[in-house]
Amino acid sequence: MVFSALLAAAGVVELIADPLHLGTGVVDVLDKRASVIGMLLGAAGLVVSVWGLRPGEPSTAPTAGPGQDSPGAGGAVSGGTAVGQVADGQATGAPGAGPDVRGPGRPVADPG
Repeated sequence: MVFSALLAAAGVVELIADPLHLGTGVVDVLDKRASVIGMLLGAAGLVVSVWGLRPGEPSTAPTAGPGQDSPGAGGAVSGGTAVGQVADGQATGAPGAGPDVRGPGRPVADPG
């Protein structure tokens, strides 16, 4: 950070005061070289950014098969209202039927 600030300050001093007394031809050549170097660095940055957008390797994490719990999704659920099919195969009440007031741990009857 400090080095960048020093280089920027040196560039401003050279632009305003010209302490090295460089001729117009030398400044033109240096300007052209700096333009080419900037173009090449920009192209390299573009290549790196496109390389970063490529698709990654497929995940090797285990996946749940039919009738299995998702990996890492263990534990019990309590204190909520289930709507629709429950993971263990028990059907819940009709959607929008309201909260289950029978208490925790009791099976939900099939309304149909």
